[in-house]
Amino acid sequence: MRIGLYLHIPFCKKKCAYCDFNSYQIKKEIQKKYVESLISEVRFYKKSSLLVETIYFGGGTPTTLPLADLGKIMKTIKNTHKVSDDVEVSIEANPDGLKTEYLSGLKKIGFNRISLGIQSFDPKILKVLGRNHSVENSLKAFKQIRKAGFDNINIDLIYGTPGETVESWKKTVRKAVFLQPTHISIYPLTLERHVKLKRDIEKGIYSRIDEDDQADKYLLAVDILKKSSFKRYEISNFSLPGYECAHNLLYWKNKNYLGVGAGAHSFYKKTRFSNFYFPLNYIKAVERRGHGIKKGYREILSESIKQEMILNLRLDEGVELGKIKQKFGVDVEKWKQKELEFLRNKGLIKGGKRIKLSEKGVLLANEVFVRMI
Repeated sequence: MRIGLYLHIPFCKKKCAYCDFNSYQIKKEIQKKYVESLISEVRFYKKSSLLVETIYFGGGTPTTLPLADLGKIMKTIKNTHKVSDDVEVSIEANPDGLKTEYLSGLKKIGFNRISLGIQSFDPKILKVLGRNHSVENSLKAFKQIRKAGFDNINIDLIYGTPGETVESWKKTVRKAVFLQPTHISIYPLTLERHVKLKRDIEKGIYSRIDEDDQADKYLLAVDILKKSSFKRYEISNFSLPGYECAHNLLYWKNKNYLGVGAGAHSFYKKTRFSNFYFPLNYIKAVERRGHGIKKGYREILSESIKQEMILNLRLDEGVELGKIKQKFGVDVEKWKQKELEFLRNKGLIKGGKRIKLSEKGVLLANEVFVRMI
């Protein structure tokens, strides 16, 4: 069975003002135990029938780990699992503190794709977001990544931050394109109630998020990226031909993947399960049982079909209803007739045998997904 392997590294130098990810400021004593637990859990999943075709280190900021620790984790993966010859090995990184020697070390360990969290090329916006890097850091980091021999680089950008003008966003997207990455991801700023930036907005320090403004900026970015040879293959993801993120495609195509680390999620043989969220709880669980799984459930048929529909609809290629029927034995056109008619009449989806989001549907994707539930 082919799978993707996700490894969660929950450590950061500093928590950003907008961040709701499972991440924490580095504590060396916890970090060491965490890496040991991660390695133990990788070993727990050793099965000769599994072929790992993608490996993704996410966070947090995985590049806060020393090269020696990352090397131990990668060695364990290769020693305990069959790994595809053309495996995609990604790691998320922030621009601050990256050095050419470290990046060259990543290359030697086996990483072949880097996702760089730039977010904006506007210093004012970086300050609002509470980022730990400058525009100069971003430019330098990208240059160093190229120098280290990486030719598959993603840039993450955020739009709709309070105080961001259309002109500022346009410059950010154009500067990202100018650097010539192979992949660009753009995300609207969304804030959970407990994050610092949300509290600052409620105090009146910053203006509220404007969804219409975000929609306009999304369309602006789509236009710039399209004219620059970037193809949108998923709502928020654009790549040059052949550089789509293979790991994320596993998620959107509802394929099998295993998540290792605190709060990591898995989907394996029609079963979804997740690990203990807090690092200390995760470490204790692994020490007791060899894995960090807290809970899980086997999907019922209707839930499986809905997940397949929603995840596939995120992709630009959409969902082929005939394949849904072939895979699950259910005619979605009949089962979801009223919902599909509503979405077609509203102009949110298009197509017959293959359904896709319309341009309007992309902007209102959540409304489409709710109809599929």
